[in-house]
Amino acid sequence: MYAPSYNWKTNQYGTKNLNTSEALITVLHLAEIGKMKPETVSWLKMQIDNKKLYNSYTTAGAIEDHNQSTGNYAIAAMIFARNGDRKYYQKAMNLVWDDQVRNKNSKIYGALGDTKDNDAYSFNNLLALLTSQY
Repeated sequence: MYAPSYNWKTNQYGTKNLNTSEALITVLHLAEIGKMKPETVSWLKMQIDNKKLYNSYTTAGAIEDHNQSTGNYAIAAMIFARNGDRKYYQKAMNLVWDDQVRNKNSKIYGALGDTKDNDAYSFNNLLALLTSQY
């Protein structure tokens, strides 16, 4: 796993838990410049295959927050697209669209969200729209 921060004064990496969204954005930038590690690709594929991309991890890779975000799957899809992996791009996007509300009677019909609470987070919806353009 990557470190959440780096202190330039002490030359030390931070040890706080990783926010998966932030970590995936870092990985996306690494993919954009061709510097993503093969181990990262393997780890991300495993999370997609198991449908278990959690919201927070320790820097050692242990799960800290078992909740999941549709936006994280969208960022993963972007990473796969940048890496030229259409198969995993599609797998990740399928997980994104699994959260789309299909009940026409719902107040949030068409959005990515939770029909129990009528919650639709802009982060998830905007990332899904952006990623669908890849």
